[in-house]
Amino acid sequence: MALSTTRTLITQTGINTHQVLNVGGLDSAGIATFSNFKTGSSNLHSTGLTVGDTFLHSTGVNLGTGATVSNNGNATFSGIITATSFVGDISNATGAPAGLGTALSQTQTDPLNKVYYTNKVLSISTTTTIDHPATANLAYTQYGDIKIEDGHDLIIKTDDDFKYDILGISTTKIPSNQFPSGLIGDLTGNVNNSTLLLQTGGTERLRISSDGRVSIGINPTVHNDTIFHVQKPSGETNVQFEGDTSTLGARLTLKNNNIAAGALNQIDFADAGGQSTSTIKGFNTDQTNNYGELSFSTRNAQGSPPAERMRITKEGYVTKPYHPAFSAYINGFTSESTNTGTQIMPFNATYTNVGGHFKTSGTNQYKFVAPVAGNYFISVSQNHSSRVDTRILKNGVVFHGGESENTEDVWDHNHLSCVMPLAVNDIVHVTTNNQDGGSRRAWNSGYWDNFSGFLIG
Repeated sequence: MALSTTRTLITQTGINTHQVLNVGGLDSAGIATFSNFKTGSSNLHSTGLTVGDTFLHSTGVNLGTGATVSNNGNATFSGIITATSFVGDISNATGAPAGLGTALSQTQTDPLNKVYYTNKVLSISTTTTIDHPATANLAYTQYGDIKIEDGHDLIIKTDDDFKYDILGISTTKIPSNQFPSGLIGDLTGNVNNSTLLLQTGGTERLRISSDGRVSIGINPTVHNDTIFHVQKPSGETNVQFEGDTSTLGARLTLKNNNIAAGALNQIDFADAGGQSTSTIKGFNTDQTNNYGELSFSTRNAQGSPPAERMRITKEGYVTKPYHPAFSAYINGFTSESTNTGTQIMPFNATYTNVGGHFKTSGTNQYKFVAPVAGNYFISVSQNHSSRVDTRILKNGVVFHGGESENTEDVWDHNHLSCVMPLAVNDIVHVTTNNQDGGSRRAWNSGYWDNFSGFLIG
Protein backbone atom coordinates (compact mmCIF):
# COMPACT_ATOMS: atom_id res chain seq x y z
CA MET A 1 0.00 0.00 0.00
CA ALA A 2 1.11 3.61 -0.29
CA LEU A 3 1.36 6.18 2.47
CA SER A 4 0.58 9.63 1.23
CA THR A 5 -2.00 11.91 2.80
CA THR A 6 -2.37 10.19 6.19
CA ARG A 7 0.01 8.72 8.82
CA THR A 8 -0.18 5.13 9.82
CA LEU A 9 1.29 3.86 13.15
CA ILE A 10 2.92 0.54 12.69
CA THR A 11 2.89 -1.48 15.89
CA GLN A 12 4.13 -4.80 14.67
CA THR A 13 7.68 -5.92 15.11
CA GLY A 14 8.76 -4.54 11.75
CA ILE A 15 8.03 -3.69 8.15
CA ASN A 16 9.05 -5.99 5.38
CA THR A 17 8.74 -4.58 1.92
CA HIS A 18 10.79 -4.24 -1.20
CA GLN A 19 9.10 -1.01 -2.12
CA VAL A 20 10.49 2.46 -1.57
CA LEU A 21 8.58 4.15 1.20
CA ASN A 22 8.50 7.90 1.62
CA VAL A 23 8.06 8.38 5.39
CA GLY A 24 7.65 11.84 6.90
CA GLY A 25 8.51 10.65 10.44
CA LEU A 26 9.51 7.38 12.05
CA ASP A 27 9.58 6.30 15.74
CA SER A 28 11.14 2.98 16.67
CA ALA A 29 11.42 1.52 20.13
CA GLY A 30 13.57 -1.37 18.91
CA ILE A 31 16.10 -1.86 16.17
CA ALA A 32 15.42 -0.25 12.86
CA THR A 33 17.34 -1.76 9.99
CA PHE A 34 17.70 0.12 6.71
CA SER A 35 20.11 -0.01 3.81
CA ASN A 36 20.92 3.64 4.39
CA PHE A 37 19.70 6.93 5.80
CA LYS A 38 20.31 9.88 3.53
CA THR A 39 19.87 13.55 3.81
CA GLY A 40 21.28 16.01 1.34
CA SER A 41 24.80 14.87 0.40
CA SER A 42 25.31 13.05 3.73
CA ASN A 43 24.35 9.45 3.81
CA LEU A 44 24.03 7.18 6.88
CA HIS A 45 24.12 3.68 5.60
CA SER A 46 25.00 0.16 6.62
CA THR A 47 28.80 0.65 6.11
CA GLY A 48 29.26 4.06 7.68
CA LEU A 49 28.44 7.73 7.61
CA THR A 50 29.15 9.93 4.63
CA VAL A 51 29.23 13.65 5.26
CA GLY A 52 29.73 14.83 1.77
CA ASP A 53 32.29 12.09 1.13
CA THR A 54 32.02 10.77 4.73
CA PHE A 55 30.59 7.32 5.50
CA LEU A 56 29.32 5.95 8.81
CA HIS A 57 29.23 2.17 8.78
CA SER A 58 29.25 -0.83 11.09
CA THR A 59 33.06 -0.84 11.65
CA GLY A 60 33.56 2.86 12.06
CA VAL A 61 33.61 6.14 10.17
CA ASN A 62 35.45 6.75 6.89
CA LEU A 63 36.17 10.43 6.53
CA GLY A 64 36.65 10.42 2.80
CA THR A 65 39.80 8.60 1.68
CA GLY A 66 42.19 10.32 4.19
CA ALA A 67 40.94 9.16 7.60
CA THR A 68 39.17 6.28 9.31
CA VAL A 69 37.72 6.06 12.82
CA SER A 70 37.16 2.41 13.63
CA ASN A 71 34.77 0.92 16.15
CA ASN A 72 37.77 -0.51 18.18
CA GLY A 73 38.92 3.01 19.11
CA ASN A 74 41.77 3.32 16.61
CA ALA A 75 41.95 6.30 14.25
CA THR A 76 44.09 6.54 11.11
CA PHE A 77 44.87 9.79 9.32
CA SER A 78 46.91 10.36 6.17
CA GLY A 79 46.48 14.13 6.08
CA ILE A 80 46.99 17.08 8.44
CA ILE A 81 45.18 17.19 11.78
CA THR A 82 44.39 20.58 13.28
CA ALA A 83 43.01 20.86 16.79
CA THR A 84 42.98 23.23 19.76
CA SER A 85 44.83 20.68 21.91
CA PHE A 86 45.88 17.05 21.99
CA VAL A 87 45.34 15.13 25.23
CA GLY A 88 46.66 11.69 25.99
CA ASP A 89 49.79 9.50 25.96
CA ILE A 90 51.87 9.94 22.75
CA SER A 91 54.79 7.81 23.93
CA ASN A 92 54.35 5.51 20.92
CA ALA A 93 54.20 8.33 18.39
CA THR A 94 56.70 7.80 15.54
CA GLY A 95 57.94 9.70 12.52
CA ALA A 96 58.30 13.09 14.29
CA PRO A 97 61.72 14.78 14.66
CA ALA A 98 63.28 14.96 18.15
CA GLY A 99 66.34 16.77 19.48
CA LEU A 100 67.35 19.88 21.41
CA GLY A 101 64.24 21.33 23.04
CA THR A 102 62.24 18.12 22.54
CA ALA A 103 61.68 15.67 25.37
CA LEU A 104 62.35 12.13 24.22
CA SER A 105 60.01 10.47 26.72
CA GLN A 106 56.57 11.25 28.22
CA THR A 107 57.39 9.40 31.46
CA GLN A 108 58.18 11.88 34.25
CA THR A 109 60.67 9.54 36.00
CA ASP A 110 62.59 8.89 32.78
CA PRO A 111 65.77 11.06 32.36
CA LEU A 112 64.80 11.47 28.70
CA ASN A 113 61.73 13.38 29.88
CA LYS A 114 63.91 16.41 30.70
CA VAL A 115 65.18 19.14 28.39
CA TYR A 116 68.42 20.73 29.66
CA TYR A 117 69.69 24.27 29.21
CA THR A 118 73.50 24.35 29.52
CA ASN A 119 74.55 27.99 29.33
CA LYS A 120 74.54 28.80 33.04
CA VAL A 121 77.03 28.49 35.93
CA LEU A 122 76.19 26.58 39.10
CA SER A 123 77.78 28.48 42.00
CA ILE A 124 78.64 26.47 45.12
CA SER A 125 78.81 28.92 48.05
CA THR A 126 78.48 26.32 50.82
CA THR A 127 79.80 22.80 51.10
CA THR A 128 77.35 20.68 49.12
CA THR A 129 77.00 16.89 48.92
CA ILE A 130 75.37 15.18 45.94
CA ASP A 131 73.79 11.82 46.82
CA HIS A 132 71.22 10.67 44.29
CA PRO A 133 68.46 8.22 45.37
CA ALA A 134 69.25 4.52 45.25
CA THR A 135 66.63 4.06 42.53
CA ALA A 136 68.37 6.54 40.19
CA ASN A 137 71.37 5.70 38.04
CA LEU A 138 72.82 9.22 37.78
CA ALA A 139 72.51 12.72 39.18
CA TYR A 140 72.21 15.50 36.61
CA THR A 141 72.39 19.28 36.51
CA GLN A 142 71.31 21.58 33.71
CA TYR A 143 74.31 23.88 34.29
CA GLY A 144 77.18 23.94 31.80
CA ASP A 145 79.80 24.98 34.37
CA ILE A 146 80.41 24.68 38.10
CA LYS A 147 82.12 27.39 40.16
CA ILE A 148 83.12 26.42 43.68
CA GLU A 149 83.87 29.37 45.93
CA ASP A 150 86.93 29.44 48.19
CA GLY A 151 86.61 27.49 51.41
CA HIS A 152 83.84 25.18 50.18
CA ASP A 153 83.63 21.74 48.60
CA LEU A 154 81.40 20.00 46.09
CA ILE A 155 81.25 16.37 47.20
CA ILE A 156 79.88 13.46 45.19
CA LYS A 157 79.13 10.50 47.42
CA THR A 158 81.14 7.35 46.83
CA ASP A 159 79.69 5.12 44.07
CA ASP A 160 77.49 7.98 42.82
CA ASP A 161 77.76 9.37 39.29
CA PHE A 162 77.24 13.08 38.68
CA LYS A 163 76.87 14.66 35.23
CA TYR A 164 76.88 18.39 34.54
CA ASP A 165 76.17 19.90 31.10
CA ILE A 166 74.33 16.67 30.18
CA LEU A 167 74.00 17.59 26.50
CA GLY A 168 77.81 17.44 26.14
CA ILE A 169 78.57 14.27 28.10
CA SER A 170 78.54 10.56 27.30
CA THR A 171 79.84 7.58 29.23
CA THR A 172 82.22 6.50 26.46
CA LYS A 173 83.73 9.76 25.22
CA ILE A 174 84.75 12.93 27.04
CA PRO A 175 83.95 15.96 24.84
CA SER A 176 85.84 19.22 24.59
CA ASN A 177 83.67 20.91 27.19
CA GLN A 178 84.31 18.29 29.87
CA PHE A 179 86.66 20.64 31.73
CA PRO A 180 85.38 24.18 31.02
CA SER A 181 87.06 27.28 32.35
CA GLY A 182 85.99 28.55 35.72
CA LEU A 183 85.94 25.20 37.57
CA ILE A 184 87.71 26.07 40.82
CA GLY A 185 87.84 24.64 44.33
CA ASP A 186 87.81 21.01 45.45
CA LEU A 187 85.82 18.52 43.40
CA THR A 188 85.71 15.15 45.17
CA GLY A 189 84.28 11.99 43.64
CA ASN A 190 84.75 9.65 40.74
CA VAL A 191 83.42 8.95 37.25
CA ASN A 192 83.60 5.28 38.10
CA ASN A 193 85.80 2.92 40.08
CA SER A 194 88.17 2.09 37.21
CA THR A 195 91.07 3.87 35.54
CA LEU A 196 90.14 7.10 33.70
CA LEU A 197 91.59 7.46 30.20
CA LEU A 198 91.64 10.51 27.93
CA GLN A 199 92.35 10.21 24.21
CA THR A 200 93.08 12.67 21.41
CA GLY A 201 93.46 11.66 17.79
CA GLY A 202 92.53 8.10 18.73
CA THR A 203 95.59 7.75 21.03
CA GLU A 204 95.67 7.69 24.81
CA ARG A 205 97.25 10.88 26.20
CA LEU A 206 96.33 10.89 29.89
CA ARG A 207 95.65 8.12 32.39
CA ILE A 208 94.42 8.52 35.96
CA SER A 209 94.48 5.30 37.97
CA SER A 210 91.77 4.43 40.47
CA ASP A 211 94.14 5.37 43.32
CA GLY A 212 94.84 8.83 41.88
CA ARG A 213 98.19 8.36 40.10
CA VAL A 214 98.51 10.40 36.89
CA SER A 215 100.53 9.72 33.75
CA ILE A 216 100.69 11.99 30.67
CA GLY A 217 102.17 11.24 27.25
CA ILE A 218 101.62 8.87 24.34
CA ASN A 219 100.12 5.61 25.64
CA PRO A 220 101.34 6.55 29.16
CA THR A 221 101.98 4.01 31.90
CA VAL A 222 101.09 4.65 35.54
CA HIS A 223 103.96 3.69 37.88
CA ASN A 224 103.22 2.49 41.41
CA ASP A 225 106.02 4.58 42.95
CA THR A 226 105.13 7.81 41.12
CA ILE A 227 102.16 10.09 41.74
CA PHE A 228 102.72 12.16 38.55
CA HIS A 229 104.50 10.81 35.47
CA VAL A 230 105.31 12.37 32.06
CA GLN A 231 106.34 9.96 29.30
CA LYS A 232 107.37 10.22 25.66
CA PRO A 233 108.30 7.02 23.75
CA SER A 234 111.09 8.62 21.68
CA GLY A 235 113.00 11.85 21.38
CA GLU A 236 113.10 14.56 24.01
CA THR A 237 110.47 14.89 26.70
CA ASN A 238 110.05 18.59 27.34
CA VAL A 239 107.97 20.08 30.15
CA GLN A 240 107.78 23.87 30.03
CA PHE A 241 106.55 26.24 32.71
CA GLU A 242 105.87 29.59 31.02
CA GLY A 243 105.31 32.72 33.04
CA ASP A 244 103.53 35.92 32.11
CA THR A 245 105.15 39.23 31.20
CA SER A 246 106.12 39.99 34.81
CA THR A 247 109.73 39.78 35.95
CA LEU A 248 108.92 36.70 38.05
CA GLY A 249 108.35 34.51 35.01
CA ALA A 250 107.56 30.86 35.77
CA ARG A 251 108.06 29.20 39.13
CA LEU A 252 108.27 25.55 40.19
CA THR A 253 107.92 25.10 43.94
CA LEU A 254 108.69 21.96 45.94
CA LYS A 255 107.29 22.24 49.46
CA ASN A 256 108.10 20.03 52.44
CA ASN A 257 105.61 20.38 55.28
CA ASN A 258 108.04 18.81 57.74
CA ILE A 259 109.20 21.78 59.85
CA ALA A 260 112.18 19.98 61.38
CA ALA A 261 115.66 21.39 60.66
CA GLY A 262 117.29 19.37 57.90
CA ALA A 263 114.01 18.56 56.12
CA LEU A 264 114.54 18.63 52.38
CA ASN A 265 113.03 18.62 48.91
CA GLN A 266 114.67 16.52 46.22
CA ILE A 267 114.91 16.29 42.43
CA ASP A 268 116.14 12.92 41.13
CA PHE A 269 117.58 11.97 37.76
CA ALA A 270 117.13 8.24 37.10
CA ASP A 271 118.39 5.63 34.66
CA ALA A 272 116.20 3.29 32.57
CA GLY A 273 115.85 0.99 35.55
CA GLY A 274 114.51 3.79 37.74
CA GLN A 275 117.59 4.08 39.99
CA SER A 276 118.75 7.59 40.92
CA THR A 277 122.02 8.48 39.19
CA SER A 278 122.14 12.09 40.39
CA THR A 279 120.21 14.27 42.80
CA ILE A 280 119.64 17.91 43.66
CA LYS A 281 118.55 18.51 47.26
CA GLY A 282 117.25 21.66 48.88
CA PHE A 283 117.68 21.63 52.68
CA ASN A 284 115.56 23.59 55.13
CA THR A 285 118.36 24.24 57.64
CA ASP A 286 116.38 26.74 59.72
CA GLN A 287 112.59 26.84 59.44
CA THR A 288 112.30 29.82 61.79
CA ASN A 289 114.54 32.08 59.69
CA ASN A 290 113.84 30.33 56.38
CA TYR A 291 117.48 29.40 55.81
CA GLY A 292 118.35 26.88 53.13
CA GLU A 293 121.20 25.07 51.44
CA LEU A 294 121.51 23.35 48.08
CA SER A 295 123.49 20.16 47.40
CA PHE A 296 124.37 18.23 44.25
CA SER A 297 125.01 14.48 44.33
CA THR A 298 126.11 11.85 41.81
CA ARG A 299 126.51 8.08 41.87
CA ASN A 300 129.74 6.35 40.81
CA ALA A 301 128.99 2.78 41.91
CA GLN A 302 126.11 0.48 40.99
CA GLY A 303 123.66 -0.13 43.79
CA SER A 304 124.88 2.78 45.93
CA PRO A 305 122.94 6.03 46.39
CA PRO A 306 124.30 9.26 44.90
CA ALA A 307 126.99 10.90 47.08
CA GLU A 308 127.15 14.64 47.69
CA ARG A 309 129.75 16.30 45.44
CA MET A 310 129.00 20.01 45.92
CA ARG A 311 127.04 22.21 48.32
CA ILE A 312 126.04 25.87 48.36
CA THR A 313 125.60 27.00 51.95
CA LYS A 314 123.19 29.63 53.24
CA GLU A 315 126.13 32.07 53.40
CA GLY A 316 126.93 31.47 49.72
CA TYR A 317 129.99 29.30 50.27
CA VAL A 318 130.57 26.63 47.65
CA THR A 319 132.10 23.41 48.95
CA LYS A 320 133.38 20.72 46.57
CA PRO A 321 134.80 17.91 48.73
CA TYR A 322 135.46 15.60 45.77
CA HIS A 323 137.25 18.15 43.57
CA PRO A 324 140.72 16.86 42.59
CA ALA A 325 143.33 18.42 44.89
CA PHE A 326 146.73 17.42 46.25
CA SER A 327 149.47 18.74 48.52
CA ALA A 328 152.73 16.71 48.48
CA TYR A 329 155.99 16.99 50.42
CA ILE A 330 159.36 15.25 50.60
CA ASN A 331 159.55 12.78 53.45
CA GLY A 332 163.21 12.38 54.40
CA PHE A 333 166.37 14.43 53.89
CA THR A 334 167.76 12.48 50.93
CA SER A 335 171.32 12.64 49.64
CA GLU A 336 170.11 13.07 46.04
CA SER A 337 169.46 16.70 46.84
CA THR A 338 173.21 17.34 46.62
CA ASN A 339 173.54 15.83 43.16
CA THR A 340 174.20 18.25 40.35
CA GLY A 341 172.14 18.29 37.18
CA THR A 342 168.40 18.04 36.48
CA GLN A 343 166.31 15.50 38.39
CA ILE A 344 162.63 15.02 39.39
CA MET A 345 161.91 16.45 42.79
CA PRO A 346 160.97 13.38 44.88
CA PHE A 347 157.66 14.39 46.48
CA ASN A 348 157.00 11.00 48.09
CA ALA A 349 154.27 11.82 50.66
CA THR A 350 151.02 13.82 50.70
CA TYR A 351 149.11 15.95 53.16
CA THR A 352 146.08 16.04 50.82
CA ASN A 353 145.31 13.76 47.88
CA VAL A 354 141.59 13.92 46.99
CA GLY A 355 140.85 10.99 44.68
CA GLY A 356 144.46 9.68 44.90
CA HIS A 357 145.49 11.34 41.65
CA PHE A 358 148.97 12.33 42.87
CA LYS A 359 151.21 9.26 42.62
CA THR A 360 153.81 8.58 45.32
CA SER A 361 154.72 5.24 43.73
CA GLY A 362 154.36 3.27 40.51
CA THR A 363 154.77 4.32 36.88
CA ASN A 364 154.00 8.00 37.45
CA GLN A 365 155.77 8.32 40.80
CA TYR A 366 156.06 11.94 42.07
CA LYS A 367 153.56 13.09 39.40
CA PHE A 368 149.95 14.30 39.27
CA VAL A 369 147.61 12.64 36.72
CA ALA A 370 144.56 14.78 35.89
CA PRO A 371 141.28 12.81 36.39
CA VAL A 372 139.07 15.36 34.61
CA ALA A 373 139.57 18.08 32.05
CA GLY A 374 139.64 21.63 33.33
CA ASN A 375 141.81 24.47 34.55
CA TYR A 376 144.09 23.65 37.49
CA PHE A 377 146.08 25.84 39.84
CA ILE A 378 149.62 24.43 40.26
CA SER A 379 152.29 25.65 42.67
CA VAL A 380 155.78 24.63 43.88
CA SER A 381 157.44 25.82 47.05
CA GLN A 382 161.17 24.88 47.26
CA ASN A 383 163.73 25.32 50.09
CA HIS A 384 167.35 25.11 48.87
CA SER A 385 170.98 26.11 49.70
CA SER A 386 172.35 25.99 46.14
CA ARG A 387 171.62 27.83 42.95
CA VAL A 388 168.60 26.10 41.33
CA ASP A 389 166.76 26.14 38.02
CA THR A 390 163.26 24.74 38.66
CA ARG A 391 160.58 23.87 36.07
CA ILE A 392 156.90 22.76 36.07
CA LEU A 393 156.25 20.32 33.21
CA LYS A 394 153.04 19.28 31.47
CA ASN A 395 153.32 15.91 29.71
CA GLY A 396 157.13 16.23 29.79
CA VAL A 397 157.19 19.73 28.28
CA VAL A 398 158.17 22.77 30.32
CA PHE A 399 155.10 24.90 31.12
CA HIS A 400 156.62 27.29 33.71
CA GLY A 401 160.08 27.78 35.28
CA GLY A 402 162.26 29.99 37.40
CA GLU A 403 165.75 30.38 38.88
CA SER A 404 167.01 31.23 42.35
CA GLU A 405 170.65 32.38 42.46
CA ASN A 406 171.73 31.65 46.03
CA THR A 407 175.48 32.40 46.11
CA GLU A 408 176.03 32.50 49.87
CA ASP A 409 175.57 28.81 50.74
CA VAL A 410 172.61 29.53 53.03
CA TRP A 411 169.05 28.25 52.92
CA ASP A 412 166.85 30.19 50.53
CA HIS A 413 163.32 29.76 49.20
CA ASN A 414 161.92 29.61 45.68
CA HIS A 415 158.26 29.66 44.62
CA LEU A 416 156.51 28.99 41.28
CA SER A 417 152.79 28.97 40.47
CA CYS A 418 150.55 28.93 37.38
CA VAL A 419 147.09 28.07 36.03
CA MET A 420 147.36 25.09 33.70
CA PRO A 421 144.62 23.70 31.39
CA LEU A 422 144.67 19.91 31.50
CA ALA A 423 142.87 17.15 29.65
CA VAL A 424 142.02 13.79 31.19
CA ASN A 425 145.23 11.82 32.00
CA ASP A 426 147.57 14.78 31.40
CA ILE A 427 150.62 14.54 33.69
CA VAL A 428 152.25 17.29 35.76
CA HIS A 429 155.56 17.05 37.64
CA VAL A 430 158.48 19.23 38.84
CA THR A 431 162.21 19.09 38.02
CA THR A 432 165.10 21.06 39.48
CA ASN A 433 168.75 21.57 38.54
CA ASN A 434 171.33 21.83 41.34
CA GLN A 435 173.98 24.06 39.79
CA ASP A 436 176.49 23.80 42.69
CA GLY A 437 176.49 20.33 44.27
CA GLY A 438 178.90 19.43 47.02
CA SER A 439 177.26 20.14 50.32
CA ARG A 440 174.78 22.52 48.85
CA ARG A 441 171.28 21.11 48.46
CA ALA A 442 168.51 21.52 45.85
CA TRP A 443 165.68 20.74 48.29
CA ASN A 444 164.93 20.28 51.96
CA SER A 445 162.41 17.89 53.57
CA GLY A 446 159.12 17.90 55.49
CA TYR A 447 157.11 21.09 55.42
CA TRP A 448 159.97 23.08 53.81
CA ASP A 449 159.06 21.90 50.30
CA ASN A 450 155.63 21.52 48.76
CA PHE A 451 154.04 20.62 45.41
CA SER A 452 150.28 21.42 45.28
CA GLY A 453 147.45 21.69 42.82
CA PHE A 454 143.64 21.68 42.55
CA LEU A 455 140.89 21.92 39.95
CA ILE A 456 139.52 25.41 39.52
CA GLY A 457 136.74 24.43 37.16
